Amino acid sequence: MDVICTSLQAQQEVGKLATKVQTILEGACYDFGQKRMQETLQEKGWDCPESVELNIWPNELRRHKQKLVPEDLEGIGKSFDDLLDSSCHLRHTAVHRLRVTAARVEQFMSDAEVLCRLMQDEQSAETVARMRRKMQACVEEIKRNKDLLESRLKAIRKDFLWQKAVLESREQAAIAQVFSEDQECQQAVGSDLECSVKMTRLDMVVCEPCVRNATAELAPHSCGPMLKDIENTEQFRHEEEKSNGENMLIANSSRPRSQSSAPSCML
Repeated sequence: MDVICTSLQAQQEVGKLATKVQTILEGACYDFGQKRMQETLQEKGWDCPESVELNIWPNELRRHKQKLVPEDLEGIGKSFDDLLDSSCHLRHTAVHRLRVTAARVEQFMSDAEVLCRLMQDEQSAETVARMRRKMQACVEEIKRNKDLLESRLKAIRKDFLWQKAVLESREQAAIAQVFSEDQECQQAVGSDLECSVKMTRLDMVVCEPCVRNATAELAPHSCGPMLKDIENTEQFRHEEEKSNGENMLIANSSRPRSQSSAPSCML
């Protein structure tokens, strides 16, 4: 598992380590040049370690590869070119302050240690080795802490999933209960309405003969007085008309004859 140094302080410390290893490698390469490549140093005017950047040394070391111990080259565990490329990447990371993982810096240190031993600089190799071991211890501590945090987070997530399952089960049970109660309520209301309709129809069937019987029973008693009143009214009107006719006859008979014969004389 790779560990990424994400905090600003961690990145600054990693950058300092890369810069320190770069400086150590530049010094080791210059010391090797003074021992085995004096003509090149004099020709190019390199009179101190700071006068040559680390990315320049790989090409010079390739040109003078034969001046290295062959047995040492066979035991480095990787190709010589890959080892030199690693030093170039180290310098690029340190100069440009690139974001890099602690494991990557540890690999830079391991390659720098091997390169120092190839150039017979045991002091520089040991210095880089101490830095690498310290860096390795820090990485292991970060890994252990990260594993612990991941285990804790895994347990928390597992507990959350269990609680979520319980809540979902309760939710489904509550929904089912509400649905069941709603169905029971609808059935009860439907039954009540059905009973009400049946009772209404039964009342109508029972009450219709009663109404007819009651009407038949009440008809003679209620219509008798009314018919009697009508008969009395007709008799009174007949007697009144008869009386009026008699009065008119009496009036005509009591008139003078001159008045009654006048029309005939006039004719």
